[in-house]
Amino acid sequence: MPNSSTVDSGFPGTRTQTGILSKNSDGQEPAAMYGMTEASAWNKVADNGEYSPHRTPDHPGSTAATSGAQDQSASKSKFRCMFRLSHWISWVLERGFFNVGMFVGTYPWLTAATMIIMCLLCGIGMKTFHETKEQEKLWVPTGSRLLVEKKWVDETFPMDSRYVTVLLVQAGGDMLTPRSMNALCDLYEQAVEYKVGSRTFEDLCVKAGPKCFISSLLELWHYDVQTIRKLSRDDIVARVNTFPVTPISGIDVTTLLGGDVEKDASGRVIRAEATQITWLLKEEDDNTDAGAWEKHTIDLALKGHSDISNIYVYGTRSFLDEGYGAIDDDINLLSAGFSIVFVFVMLALGKFNLLEQKIYVSICGIACVGLSILVAYGLATAMDIIYS
Repeated sequence: MPNSSTVDSGFPGTRTQTGILSKNSDGQEPAAMYGMTEASAWNKVADNGEYSPHRTPDHPGSTAATSGAQDQSASKSKFRCMFRLSHWISWVLERGFFNVGMFVGTYPWLTAATMIIMCLLCGIGMKTFHETKEQEKLWVPTGSRLLVEKKWVDETFPMDSRYVTVLLVQAGGDMLTPRSMNALCDLYEQAVEYKVGSRTFEDLCVKAGPKCFISSLLELWHYDVQTIRKLSRDDIVARVNTFPVTPISGIDVTTLLGGDVEKDASGRVIRAEATQITWLLKEEDDNTDAGAWEKHTIDLALKGHSDISNIYVYGTRSFLDEGYGAIDDDINLLSAGFSIVFVFVMLALGKFNLLEQKIYVSICGIACVGLSILVAYGLATAMDIIYS
């Protein structure tokens, strides 16, 4: 047999030709030297020295061996298909990014202008942007029966007012003293004198007749601050026990007292550890002004008073303030993250000199983030996806 191209078969003294095993120097078949048939030797050569039981069988007539060979052939075919598919995907991605890079490098100004125009067009949807604060839309799944029931409640019992309630506590002390009543007067005056733009509390409050609805012990003196500041403790206690209900709002006076309420043998109130004051405001289509007034009063109460041990406050907007407070904190962290990225790009790509500091690269990177947000918000708003 002529030897054309030969490769080492893995057997001592043997070499393989195209489909042929050569004999050794003694004239023996290499397979016979190792106690194998020729078919087994072929298998060993094809597996680079590792015997495979699924290759050409010792007895070509064996059905099981033939099935194993067919399975191996199918496995090889499947492997080739997966390899070709993987290679094709890699080629498509590489070619695609190469073409994009070539286009950007060839037409940089055209590319930048086109992308900016496309982002601005997507941002047109922001003209109908509206922040949704309805809790039922944010937290309740669409189609829930709770939405139907809440709609019925809102239509049957519409919410036509907002409120701010402040609870003043003299821990172990007494609110029915001139000192405590003067502190309550201070809180009242600072709240009602606050203006939101050109609108006063009188413009925002719910009216009980000609006056704003404010329930507190001060109502017993018709909110005459000058008179209240001249009262003695006996005057205060006598007034509290004289009027069973307040003259304007008609609220039971005892419901305005709390904490440790002490009475004498005749049932007269002689000491109360806490009291409260509540302001009612009108519910409007746009509650911006009312919300601003509420926030001022809440902040005012949270600052406390030197003559009051503890002050607690709750308003219509308190729930949203607590819920969105965490979100606002996250936004601050997100902004800090952008700043870190900005500095990182300058440090990683630039150098510490005026020529190669890469500050404009960082600015472009942050600008791309802003454009991506504009596109996302614009498209989402155009598709009526709620924002919260």
